[in-house]
Amino acid sequence: RQIDPFNERALSGVARGAQELIQKGRAAMESGDFKRAENYLKIAPKFSPGSAQVHFLMAHTLIKQNRLADAERAARRAVGLDPRKFDYTLLLDWLLAQRKDWEGIVGAWNEFLRLEPRNGKAYMERAGARRRNRQPAEVIADLKKACELGVAEACALVR
Repeated sequence: RQIDPFNERALSGVARGAQELIQKGRAAMESGDFKRAENYLKIAPKFSPGSAQVHFLMAHTLIKQNRLADAERAARRAVGLDPRKFDYTLLLDWLLAQRKDWEGIVGAWNEFLRLEPRNGKAYMERAGARRRNRQPAEVIADLKKACELGVAEACALVR
Protein backbone atom coordinates (compact mmCIF):
# COMPACT_ATOMS: atom_id res chain seq x y z
CA ARG A 1 0.00 0.00 0.00
CA GLN A 2 1.26 3.46 -0.91
CA ILE A 3 1.51 5.98 1.92
CA ASP A 4 1.12 9.68 1.10
CA PRO A 5 3.32 11.28 3.76
CA PHE A 6 2.16 14.77 2.78
CA ASN A 7 -1.60 14.43 3.20
CA GLU A 8 -3.45 17.07 5.20
CA ARG A 9 -4.33 14.73 8.07
CA ALA A 10 -0.68 13.80 8.42
CA LEU A 11 0.19 17.47 8.89
CA SER A 12 -2.03 17.92 11.95
CA GLY A 13 -0.12 18.77 15.07
CA VAL A 14 2.91 20.13 13.26
CA ALA A 15 3.64 23.80 13.92
CA ARG A 16 2.61 26.25 11.19
CA GLY A 17 6.19 27.12 10.23
CA ALA A 18 7.01 23.45 9.85
CA GLN A 19 3.86 22.94 7.76
CA GLU A 20 4.98 25.63 5.34
CA LEU A 21 8.39 24.02 5.03
CA ILE A 22 6.79 20.61 4.55
CA GLN A 23 4.61 21.99 1.74
CA LYS A 24 7.67 23.51 0.08
CA GLY A 25 9.41 20.18 0.50
CA ARG A 26 6.47 18.44 -1.14
CA ALA A 27 6.56 20.80 -4.10
CA ALA A 28 10.30 20.19 -4.46
CA MET A 29 9.77 16.41 -4.32
CA GLU A 30 6.99 16.56 -6.91
CA SER A 31 9.31 18.47 -9.24
CA GLY A 32 12.01 15.83 -8.67
CA ASP A 33 14.30 18.14 -6.68
CA PHE A 34 14.86 15.80 -3.73
CA LYS A 35 17.90 17.64 -2.40
CA ARG A 36 15.91 20.88 -2.12
CA ALA A 37 13.10 18.95 -0.43
CA GLU A 38 15.63 17.55 2.03
CA ASN A 39 16.91 21.06 2.77
CA TYR A 40 13.40 22.30 3.61
CA LEU A 41 12.80 19.31 5.86
CA LYS A 42 16.11 19.82 7.67
CA ILE A 43 14.87 23.25 8.79
CA ALA A 44 11.37 22.11 9.85
CA PRO A 45 12.43 20.63 13.25
CA LYS A 46 13.45 24.14 14.37
CA PHE A 47 9.76 25.05 14.22
CA SER A 48 8.48 21.77 15.63
CA PRO A 49 11.33 19.97 17.44
CA GLY A 50 9.33 16.96 18.64
CA SER A 51 7.59 16.29 15.35
CA ALA A 52 7.87 12.67 14.31
CA GLN A 53 6.11 13.64 11.09
CA VAL A 54 9.06 15.72 9.91
CA HIS A 55 11.43 12.75 10.34
CA PHE A 56 8.96 10.48 8.56
CA LEU A 57 8.84 12.88 5.62
CA MET A 58 12.61 13.21 5.63
CA ALA A 59 12.89 9.42 5.40
CA HIS A 60 10.70 9.47 2.27
CA THR A 61 12.84 12.22 0.75
CA LEU A 62 16.02 10.27 1.47
CA ILE A 63 14.54 7.11 -0.06
CA LYS A 64 13.93 9.07 -3.26
CA GLN A 65 17.64 9.90 -3.25
CA ASN A 66 18.50 6.22 -2.66
CA ARG A 67 20.10 7.11 0.69
CA LEU A 68 18.61 4.17 2.52
CA ALA A 69 20.90 4.21 5.58
CA ASP A 70 20.06 7.88 6.20
CA ALA A 71 16.38 7.15 5.56
CA GLU A 72 16.49 4.35 8.12
CA ARG A 73 17.93 6.72 10.73
CA ALA A 74 15.17 9.24 10.00
CA ALA A 75 12.50 6.52 10.19
CA ARG A 76 13.92 5.32 13.52
CA ARG A 77 13.69 8.90 14.85
CA ALA A 78 10.06 9.09 13.73
CA VAL A 79 9.26 5.78 15.43
CA GLY A 80 11.11 6.89 18.56
CA LEU A 81 9.09 10.10 18.76
CA ASP A 82 5.72 8.47 17.99
CA PRO A 83 6.00 4.70 18.51
CA ARG A 84 2.22 4.17 18.19
CA LYS A 85 2.04 5.38 14.58
CA PHE A 86 1.58 2.33 12.33
CA ASP A 87 2.85 4.02 9.16
CA TYR A 88 6.15 4.96 10.83
CA THR A 89 6.87 1.36 11.78
CA LEU A 90 5.70 0.20 8.35
CA LEU A 91 8.24 2.50 6.71
CA LEU A 92 10.99 1.25 9.02
CA ASP A 93 9.91 -2.31 8.11
CA TRP A 94 10.33 -1.52 4.41
CA LEU A 95 13.76 0.00 4.95
CA LEU A 96 14.96 -2.96 7.03
CA ALA A 97 13.61 -5.36 4.40
CA GLN A 98 15.85 -3.71 1.80
CA ARG A 99 18.80 -5.18 3.66
CA LYS A 100 16.95 -8.35 4.66
CA ASP A 101 17.06 -7.57 8.39
CA TRP A 102 14.13 -9.82 9.31
CA GLU A 103 15.11 -9.88 13.01
CA GLY A 104 15.12 -6.09 13.04
CA ILE A 105 11.67 -6.01 11.47
CA VAL A 106 10.32 -8.50 14.00
CA GLY A 107 11.83 -6.37 16.78
CA ALA A 108 10.25 -3.19 15.40
CA TRP A 109 6.81 -4.84 15.26
CA ASN A 110 7.33 -6.31 18.74
CA GLU A 111 7.84 -2.79 20.07
CA PHE A 112 4.81 -1.48 18.22
CA LEU A 113 2.63 -4.37 19.40
CA ARG A 114 3.77 -3.87 22.98
CA LEU A 115 2.03 -0.46 22.78
CA GLU A 116 -0.77 -1.37 20.34
CA PRO A 117 -1.66 -5.02 21.00
CA ARG A 118 -5.04 -4.77 19.23
CA ASN A 119 -3.62 -3.80 15.82
CA GLY A 120 -4.27 -6.75 13.54
CA LYS A 121 -2.36 -5.26 10.61
CA ALA A 122 0.78 -5.15 12.76
CA TYR A 123 0.47 -8.88 13.50
CA MET A 124 0.10 -9.46 9.76
CA GLU A 125 3.26 -7.45 9.04
CA ARG A 126 5.22 -9.26 11.74
CA ALA A 127 4.04 -12.59 10.34
CA GLY A 128 5.60 -11.64 7.00
CA ALA A 129 8.97 -10.94 8.60
CA ARG A 130 8.76 -14.12 10.64
CA ARG A 131 8.04 -16.10 7.48
CA ARG A 132 11.19 -14.68 5.91
CA ASN A 133 13.05 -15.47 9.14
CA ARG A 134 11.85 -19.10 8.98
CA GLN A 135 9.73 -19.06 12.14
CA PRO A 136 6.68 -21.07 10.99
CA ALA A 137 5.04 -21.55 14.40
CA GLU A 138 5.26 -17.82 15.11
CA VAL A 139 3.90 -17.01 11.64
CA ILE A 140 0.79 -19.11 12.31
CA ALA A 141 0.33 -17.54 15.75
CA ASP A 142 0.57 -14.02 14.30
CA LEU A 143 -1.82 -14.84 11.45
CA LYS A 144 -4.34 -16.31 13.89
CA LYS A 145 -4.11 -13.20 16.07
CA ALA A 146 -4.48 -10.92 13.04
CA CYS A 147 -7.53 -12.93 11.97
CA GLU A 148 -8.99 -12.71 15.47
CA LEU A 149 -8.54 -8.93 15.22
CA GLY A 150 -10.43 -8.76 11.93
CA VAL A 151 -7.77 -8.92 9.19
CA ALA A 152 -9.56 -10.89 6.47
CA GLU A 153 -6.35 -11.61 4.55
CA ALA A 154 -4.91 -13.33 7.63
CA CYS A 155 -8.06 -15.40 8.04
CA ALA A 156 -7.76 -16.61 4.46
CA LEU A 157 -4.15 -17.66 5.06
CA VAL A 158 -4.78 -19.69 8.22
CA ARG A 159 -7.68 -21.68 6.78
